[in-house]
Amino acid sequence: MADVTGGDLYKLWTVANVHLPNVAAVYTSGSSEMGGNQGDIRGAFETGGEGPHGQTIYGGPCEAFYSLHSEFQHVLAQTGQNLLDTASAVNKAIENFSEEDTAAGNDLDSILEGDPYDGTQLHDPNDPSQNPPAEPPGEPDFPDDYDSPGDEEAEDPTQTEQDIEDIIDDMPEPPEEEEPEEDGEG
Repeated sequence: MADVTGGDLYKLWTVANVHLPNVAAVYTSGSSEMGGNQGDIRGAFETGGEGPHGQTIYGGPCEAFYSLHSEFQHVLAQTGQNLLDTASAVNKAIENFSEEDTAAGNDLDSILEGDPYDGTQLHDPNDPSQNPPAEPPGEPDFPDDYDSPGDEEAEDPTQTEQDIEDIIDDMPEPPEEEEPEEDGEG
């Protein structure tokens, strides 16, 4: 197995703190923009009439389009959240590894300060493209009162194996077979 170096940790740091937040910002921004115009969506389908109790009447495709709009907003928000969670997990891995291998952790700290690593400057603390975004990505904006069918909890793939093991453990022991008695004749 190859040794993990400060340079390797720096590559992970760049992914977790520069690339993933920049990409997440696109998705969280998109989900917020879609969330900000939910009221406008229904307005596009108004028929101009009123129902018997004074409520606005909407055209036939309104609910289907509104559901589609909500699903797209949900996809954008969930993707943004997944990217933010991934960045957090990678940072946790870097932190844990740096605690276990202090030399690599110290190398990472030195690289982030702009010091050369193996004769090469990997990081420029003054270059915005090499550093975390000036403004962190916003929070994803999930649609109100919407549950995506894709959000259902997945079945545990090990549950069937566990159920079988539980059944086996609960089974009574089979009775011991009695050995036939020998007649003393012979």
